[in-house]
Amino acid sequence: MFFQAPVAILTLATLCAAAPANHKGYLSAKTKLHHVSHGNFTKRSSSYETPLGNDIFAYVISFEVGTPPQPIEAAIDTGSADLWIYTTESGQTFPFDTSSSSTYQVLNDDFQINYVSGSASGDWAIDTVNVAGASLTNQQFGSVSVNQNMGCVFGIGYQATEYTDTKYTNIPQNLVDQGYTAHNAYSLYLDDIDAGEGAILFGAVDSDKYSGQLYTVPITSSSSLQVTVSGVTGDNGDSLGGEVTAVLDSGTSLTYLPQDTADSIANYLGATFDSSLGAYLLSDVPTSSITYSFSGALVTVPGSELAIPSSDFGFSNTQPYTLSIFPNSESADITLLGQSFLRSAYVVYDLDSNQISIAQSSWNSDSSNIHVITDSVPGAVSAPGLKNPINHLHHQ
Repeated sequence: MFFQAPVAILTLATLCAAAPANHKGYLSAKTKLHHVSHGNFTKRSSSYETPLGNDIFAYVISFEVGTPPQPIEAAIDTGSADLWIYTTESGQTFPFDTSSSSTYQVLNDDFQINYVSGSASGDWAIDTVNVAGASLTNQQFGSVSVNQNMGCVFGIGYQATEYTDTKYTNIPQNLVDQGYTAHNAYSLYLDDIDAGEGAILFGAVDSDKYSGQLYTVPITSSSSLQVTVSGVTGDNGDSLGGEVTAVLDSGTSLTYLPQDTADSIANYLGATFDSSLGAYLLSDVPTSSITYSFSGALVTVPGSELAIPSSDFGFSNTQPYTLSIFPNSESADITLLGQSFLRSAYVVYDLDSNQISIAQSSWNSDSSNIHVITDSVPGAVSAPGLKNPINHLHHQ
């Protein structure tokens, strides 16, 4: 789920890497880094909430809406399913001028997203949405005219999480329905925190963007992109946390783990908890790393991704760094693997098959080796520790 009060936003600038999808079958967008102001909101979703003050990054996709097309930016969010954008009345940057689009149609005024403090509401509408080389006609989205001091959201999760009783075809599924991709799946490659560039592939996997074996595990929820974390270990192999279910959420900046696991990791890294800030503080960037296991599929997060300058949170007169892991008591006891984890992972979200394929990210990779997903994920095999191995996986 998307929770924004960032100091830095990573912008996904549209890259038309594919011709019409009936030729190549995939669509690609690249990332670039820029900065925005810090806010103070907390978002409540149908599933969980987390304090916006603890979110400092977002990944934003650039696309176009309307006829003629108008440029828009919105934070890409695997934790929700709706696209919603601001109109010119909001005063936001990159607003949508509804009166200038000949294809804009209002469906009703029932669009509503609720927050712990405040809300965003407006119209449900349809128009043409151009994203990464695809032109999606009659795409439904939320049209918001009141500025809520947060950015727009580009939800790409399960349709079950749409904020409407009458479900509709959201963007990932519409890419399939309108012939741009063959399978409702996408790959997320965020690269490291210093790179400022990465990619999302709709309908494909890039084997040059990960190292080792790509392993597949089942999604364990019908409404969120949740998987089972078998355990967390340190460099010495000692256990730092046991089995837990976690949401792979690109709309959350940080990682939220059970209190005992967060405490163990903090102790292992030499971080101390500041109860007044609700955060673990560090005197320096850790030299140690931690490793997450997903039924034997291993992803290692290095120290460079575990420490964020405290000034990015607005903390002053304290230790110079803040641990990028928080207790999940701050996220309604929901364990979230946000961007501070996802930058170290290459993740394929296969919504059609209800599976996640995951591997160690290969940072700063300049090459590509793209494989279109037509059924199961190319190159992926069942994670070795699954009690019920996933069969019929596609091999390269």
